[in-house]
Amino acid sequence: MGDIARHAGVGKGSLYRHFPDKEALVIEVVQARLEELCEIASRAEDIEDPCEAVEAALRTILYAIEGDTGLQVAMMRCGDLHWEGIAQQKAAFAAIVTRIVKRAQAAGGIRSDLDFDDVLMVLSGIIATMYFKPSAAAWQRHLQLILAGFAPHGVRPTRRRDTCP
Repeated sequence: MGDIARHAGVGKGSLYRHFPDKEALVIEVVQARLEELCEIASRAEDIEDPCEAVEAALRTILYAIEGDTGLQVAMMRCGDLHWEGIAQQKAAFAAIVTRIVKRAQAAGGIRSDLDFDDVLMVLSGIIATMYFKPSAAAWQRHLQLILAGFAPHGVRPTRRRDTCP
């Protein structure tokens, strides 16, 4: 907490008045960032083309996370985030992403067995690429490969694309 206070330019006492411990601080930060990710996903949900909505959601979420190593670590452990106070944000995020995925599935644009847990796994994997190999080219290539894997069963992309199959 001392390092955090110094980095923020405040005294430890000020920090502790707002956050009783490090976990409370982390919860607050993750809660705020999950709300941002919900806003990003909501904007993507408004995109008319269902496959474009899936890609836009993933891509813009990843861009939002790109410079935030703390959030990267939290998202790589997203299944472990059970702290009181973020359940509402996690549920809202899950609901929005699930609606985006189901709409793309209904349009036949992505595989029918994809679900929210798969999306979290994909995000965690790409974020790990981002974290351990911090170059935009690496994680963007990872995303392209994942999007190609989202193609419905039996559909093989005939060329490399930057959009959903």
